[in-house]
Amino acid sequence: MSTLIQLRNVSKIYHTAAGEVRALDGVTLDIDHGEFVAIVGQSGSGKSTLMNILGCLDLPSRGVYRLSGRNMSRCSSITQAHVRGKEIGFVFQGFHLIPSLSALENVELPLIYRGIGREERRHRAKESLRRVGLSQRMDHRPCELSGGQQQRVAIARAIAMAPPLILADEPTGNLDTTSGGEVMKMLHELNGEGHTVVLITHDSVIAKSAKRRICISDGRVSY
Repeated sequence: MSTLIQLRNVSKIYHTAAGEVRALDGVTLDIDHGEFVAIVGQSGSGKSTLMNILGCLDLPSRGVYRLSGRNMSRCSSITQAHVRGKEIGFVFQGFHLIPSLSALENVELPLIYRGIGREERRHRAKESLRRVGLSQRMDHRPCELSGGQQQRVAIARAIAMAPPLILADEPTGNLDTTSGGEVMKMLHELNGEGHTVVLITHDSVIAKSAKRRICISDGRVSY
């Protein structure tokens, strides 16, 4: 398999009144196309900072981050936004759905930002919702859906652009065991279809379902 993600000596440094804080400290790792990887760490370990860099939501202070061979380490905000919209699907613990929009409209929204025409984006959104088992809930707003169903909407939104990379940040954190298991099953199905899945979690049980685990502590990784 070819390499999708490559980090070389990546650090994220914050300067505070108390001194220098290294949220990431010389991280080097590779993730190949088609892998299912869990990045495991407790609160404050640096895993969220790592996710932000992988998702082009932040830039490293030092080191190099390449995504599909492209050096993202010093990209402009415009380039970062373009990459996020086209190549990365996000699934967050808090769902991040807009309460006033239906499930279908929530999935369509990022496609509008990408300039996808109405007919095409409606087709993509409906197909994505069907894939996650919500063909009968497309017109429901988030308040009319269970937590598990809301996370399914978030997954549908993440896959509507068919991104090669899916970043799932504690995707089962707000769900009961049954709903969490359903979400993990969907992520594995997406991985089986060729999507690279990077799962950020503090839960070692959830992490065990991944094909590879990377542990992070005090901003450093181990295998």
